[in-house]
Amino acid sequence: MSTNQKDEPTIQPSTTNTTTNVGAQFIVPTSDALDSATKQELIAALRQNWQREMEGVRTYRDLAQRERDTARRNILTKMADAEQRHA
Repeated sequence: MSTNQKDEPTIQPSTTNTTTNVGAQFIVPTSDALDSATKQELIAALRQNWQREMEGVRTYRDLAQRERDTARRNILTKMADAEQRHA
């Protein structure tokens, strides 16, 4: 794994193994280890997860806009920002 210009991790697939270890929790199969149907399922799952993260962002931002208490509004805004970063 290497980092890009923003110091965010990027995945570098292995050319010798069928999986790439990404941190302690994730094993990502290399592209040559996946058939077309599996790739499509993976892409669909990733899109669905991204959409759910973005729904969370919208929900927290909507709640923050309606919140009268400044401290709670700030917390909700920070939660929306956190969701946005890892979406």
